[in-house]
Amino acid sequence: MVFDNLPDIIEVHVRAHAHKTKYRETLSDGTLKIELNAPKEGGKANRELIKFLEKETGDNWKIIFGKTSSRKKLKRIKKLL
Repeated sequence: MVFDNLPDIIEVHVRAHAHKTKYRETLSDGTLKIELNAPKEGGKANRELIKFLEKETGDNWKIIFGKTSSRKKLKRIKKLL
C-alpha cells in the first residue's frame, strides 16, 4: 500500500469538506493527495489529517509547513507503541 515505506518527511495536498477521509492518489512529484471529512476552520482538517496518517502508518506525524494551506509538509516523529 502507499503508506508502507513512506519517507520521514512527506508532502500532502489536502481537500477539506470531503464526504469521507481517504487517500486519493500520489501526484507525479510524490505528493500524496488526501481528502478530509473535516472543515478547515479551527484546525479541524489538520487534526483529521494527523489522525488519518497515524491510523494508516502507525507513526506520529507533525505538520512542519503549511498549517493554513492545502499544501502541507509533515515529519514522522516516532513510532507509536
